[in-house]
Amino acid sequence: MDIRSLGYIGFDTVAVDAWLTLAPEVFGFQLIPRGADGTLYLKMDDRAWRIALRPGETDELSYLGWELRGRIEFDLAVEELRAAGVIVTLAEADLTASRRVSQMAYFFDPAGFRHEVFYGQEFEPGSFLPGRAISGFVAERLGLGHAVLTVPVVTDELRDFAVRILGFKVFAGYRTVGPNGQILGLEFYRCNARSHCMAYIPSGISRGLTHIGIEVHSLDDVGRAWDMVQERGIPIKMTLGRHTMDNLVSFYIRSPSGFEFEYGAGGDLLDDASFIMQKPNKAEVWGHKFMLEGWGSTVKPVVR
Repeated sequence: MDIRSLGYIGFDTVAVDAWLTLAPEVFGFQLIPRGADGTLYLKMDDRAWRIALRPGETDELSYLGWELRGRIEFDLAVEELRAAGVIVTLAEADLTASRRVSQMAYFFDPAGFRHEVFYGQEFEPGSFLPGRAISGFVAERLGLGHAVLTVPVVTDELRDFAVRILGFKVFAGYRTVGPNGQILGLEFYRCNARSHCMAYIPSGISRGLTHIGIEVHSLDDVGRAWDMVQERGIPIKMTLGRHTMDNLVSFYIRSPSGFEFEYGAGGDLLDDASFIMQKPNKAEVWGHKFMLEGWGSTVKPVVR
């Protein structure tokens, strides 16, 4: 399967209204009119939307949307998934319309996370109007960023799903110390020039989402957001710092919906010709000090 990017992501949340100021005023997202079910959509480029926040009774990761090149690649992806024994459901017209895409199908990974593959997301040239003055997001054909998922154990079945089924390439895998002193084995996967678009992190007990990562073009935009986060008393998960693995300078907050939200700039863009997998001696060059314990939100039960 030739996935091009993480095209969109959806959540159920009890705290939709809290994003009405946080998303545009601090991070620069554009808000677009809510859906009929009250879903709040966040826009970060000329695509129709990138992040969906649907009112719910709990805070949950609902789906990850992976973009394919076009219709032929979509048909091939569905065939490949079924040939691998994955149960795939083609989306009905109303669901496809709500995603603002030409066609979509969904399935679940071995940990129970819902994945969607699609092509032909709607866009309008020049339509992005940021909620505050920023340089803009690193998005467009690179997608919205990355999602890091937590599972009890990163099994061979999960690795096989990421690499053989989804077609991702391994960017990095190493051991590091978690926020409570535990040793974590991490594995990061890439699908385009970004260093990673998805990762599985073993937690030992829980299954959910640790964070999503968003990147802007200017470090000044990160600095201004960092100031506003502190001024507004928004819960900080990790302080400003630079990652060893991809040079991204970022900070993490705990979002109103329970998951962590990473906001950064300056991440490396890679090319297959020169990329060599390396093992960093530590996760951070500087900063990124943990301020809160625990990781992220829950995820919906497996539905087969």
